[in-house]
Amino acid sequence: LPDYLDKESKKLAETVIKKNKFTAKASEKISMTLVNKKKVIDFIIIGLGELKKINAKNIRQYLFDGLKNITGKVLLSFDSKDLDNIDIVAEVVEHINYKFDKYLSKKKEDFLEVSYLTDKKIPKLIEGYELAKISNIVKDLVNEQAEVLNPKELADRATKLGKEFGFNVEILDEKKAQKLGMNAYLSVARAAYHRPYVIIMRYKGDPSQKPYTYGLVGKGLTYDTGGLSLKPTDSMLTMRCDMGGAATMIGVMCAVTKMKLKKNVTCVVAACENSIGPNAYRPGDILTAMNGKTIEVTNTDAEGRLTLADALTYIVRKEKVNEVIDAATLTGAVMVALGED
Repeated sequence: LPDYLDKESKKLAETVIKKNKFTAKASEKISMTLVNKKKVIDFIIIGLGELKKINAKNIRQYLFDGLKNITGKVLLSFDSKDLDNIDIVAEVVEHINYKFDKYLSKKKEDFLEVSYLTDKKIPKLIEGYELAKISNIVKDLVNEQAEVLNPKELADRATKLGKEFGFNVEILDEKKAQKLGMNAYLSVARAAYHRPYVIIMRYKGDPSQKPYTYGLVGKGLTYDTGGLSLKPTDSMLTMRCDMGGAATMIGVMCAVTKMKLKKNVTCVVAACENSIGPNAYRPGDILTAMNGKTIEVTNTDAEGRLTLADALTYIVRKEKVNEVIDAATLTGAVMVALGED
């Protein structure tokens, strides 16, 4: 128990813990109200489970489970050995307080406000809050409605973030993409009112003569109707989120730059909408991708792999990256591979 509890409060807390058979299992929580140094305090202990099984991922989850329904001011105490993970606490607090309420007349009023029982300014704590703010940028991009966040707006926001964080951004319009032969990607974009844009982001943190370059590709469908293979309404409601892969990778670029990693990282997003109209691509069409391969379309709602195919070819052939990490909301493909869990 923390040192800020007086002897009587510690004794009472130990009695409550014993009576309730609290053993600090993962996500287990016990709450009590104590009179400590003549002040009434609500005291909460959150269990993290076995020490040997604790890692950053489950600390994040267990803290979130323990703190998510709490609002108001909270004082967190840490042993010195816990300070290695204090950045995670900052992330969790930001995550709990996040709300996309831009379009609500009644805004969120109750927040979790955390103070830390430590006498030093800890760099990891500051880092945790900074990285959590970047995750909020990603959430805002994913949550924004498609009428606002079209391909041009996504490109503009990436450009703005590049200036703010310090990575280079290049935007290719439809004509430049056509010259490059990105026909699989452009076929998906063909029927949309909002035109497609390729977003290229570069961070050069490795000054060596032959640097190893990491490539990031994110699926950037700012809205997906399914095309002529039209989705049912219920499946279409959240398709503003079909650029989740792109938002994630833009966030990664912000984080990499913020942390000043000594790596070279290049990111490519082929942003577009999959819409319907007289110029829509059709099931049965045969497309020629940027790498020269032909693709027979059997379902226009399998559009993600078409946009990603050209983005992957571009980042390997034009940007000369050494390896690629790809993030995409390929929902149907994931369910086929992994099931509904």
